[in-house]
Amino acid sequence: MTESFDTGFIYRGTFVPTTSRYTVGPALELRLNGRFGAEFSALYQPFSFQESGIIGVPSSRKTTGGLWQFPVLLRYSFFEGPIRPFVAVGPSFQAAANITASDMTVVDPTPVISHPEPTRRAIAGVAAGGGLQFSIGRLRISPELRYTRWGAENFDFTQTNHVGTKLNQFQVLVAVMF
Repeated sequence: MTESFDTGFIYRGTFVPTTSRYTVGPALELRLNGRFGAEFSALYQPFSFQESGIIGVPSSRKTTGGLWQFPVLLRYSFFEGPIRPFVAVGPSFQAAANITASDMTVVDPTPVISHPEPTRRAIAGVAAGGGLQFSIGRLRISPELRYTRWGAENFDFTQTNHVGTKLNQFQVLVAVMF
């Protein structure tokens, strides 16, 4: 995997992301007819990044939290059968949650905890993907490659040449449905 599958943060300046290579959450699929369906998911991905600086006194800050994604996708299966290749497209919404920052300096190593606000708590984008759905008894497994183009960044510190969330996101997802 590459940094494209990272937490969504890119390296700029003294920010270093911690890679979280997993996304978890429930999905609901409604079949509209034989080939069309609608999918709603609530996907959670943790994030973390570290900032170090030497302005007067050496200091560091670690920020953690989670990104919730809510894609609402229209799915089209190319044919019926035990293996169903599909494409999906639709809007996706993302919200940053549970953000905590811990600041420390060399002078005072006791962490100071805060809850900073992102530039935008919620953003919207467009998602498109494709994959295969197959069944094993009543169990349906659906691996998928998905691309999302976000309309804005949750975190945008570009004014100070620091970190920001990626506008282009690629994901490898595997849905397990009953």
